Amino acid sequence: MDVALGKEWNTQQTFKRQVQPEVLTKVGEIIKPLSFKKDIKPQTLDSLVQHRLNKREKRPAAKF
Repeated sequence: MDVALGKEWNTQQTFKRQVQPEVLTKVGEIIKPLSFKKDIKPQTLDSLVQHRLNKREKRPAAKF
């Protein structure tokens, strides 16, 4: 809060770097958790992710 983030006080390159999100992903992309729960095996998690990806492929494309 004590550092100014506006374009008026910083260069354009510094401003973009300061407001850039830490993680860049596409909309709807599945992000695996960094740590697993003890009761869920990694194979189970992989099968759930694969099921979700297969379900997404069957979905009709959005019309805009």
